[in-house]
Amino acid sequence: METQTDTQITDKEKAVLNSIPNSEYIDFEKDDRRVINFPTWTFTCEDSGIKGKALSGVISSLVKKGLVGVESSSKGEETIWLTEKGFNTIN
Repeated sequence: METQTDTQITDKEKAVLNSIPNSEYIDFEKDDRRVINFPTWTFTCEDSGIKGKALSGVISSLVKKGLVGVESSSKGEETIWLTEKGFNTIN
């Protein structure tokens, strides 16, 4: 069984993971389990300092590692949320 220490993350991935619970659209503390699976707009991840194609690449990597989920709407808007594994990685 994989634990949080089994998942290696880069500094950029950690910055994006931390930007999710720190979104102005989320009213929970970073260590509040209610943040798990609670969506926020993907653009709020730019608060990590990573933007554009670099941000897209980091988010794609986090999805592959099972640390976040992402959903796109028909209007071209995207939401992102921490999975249980992502939450455990930053807490």
